[in-house]
Amino acid sequence: LQGWPEIAVRLLASTGARIGEVASLKWDAVDLKRGLVTLKGKTGLRTIPLTEETVKMRVAWRDEAKAEHPFLLGVAPKTARTAIGTTQLRCACEAAGVPRFTAHGLRRHAVDSLLRAGIDIGTAAAMLGHSPEVMLRSYRQATMGDMRDALQRTALGRIPEGRVVVFPGA
Repeated sequence: LQGWPEIAVRLLASTGARIGEVASLKWDAVDLKRGLVTLKGKTGLRTIPLTEETVKMRVAWRDEAKAEHPFLLGVAPKTARTAIGTTQLRCACEAAGVPRFTAHGLRRHAVDSLLRAGIDIGTAAAMLGHSPEVMLRSYRQATMGDMRDALQRTALGRIPEGRVVVFPGA
């Protein structure tokens, strides 16, 4: 990807934002000095941090793009949503030889990445503009690896050799 589609996908991947939130971003929604972006989503406004790489990419894009366009991507929101959703990601996946994924898949990936990294549920939900319940019910996709890791880290079902284990409760 190059140009505005690259910027859009980078923002989707680094923020877990909805495609509509990225497509409708205006130039003033990104605070380069503080490394923040303010997204306007279904649940209202939320301000979240950006990676250093995304800030640098945004600076380069600002210098190349026509800053007089009202939208950061330089195209109308409908154009951005349609192109990313129907052609840009599909073509990029084919060119890279990787399984196809969607903009919404990047959102699911953000949820899984945050939780696998041990980020607390409240923080992850706030970044993504969800309630914790919606985030876990609709976006979290635990893999067999996640479940095996949970068993390893918790030692569920293991009885210390030569010891009696007392279980609390009834």
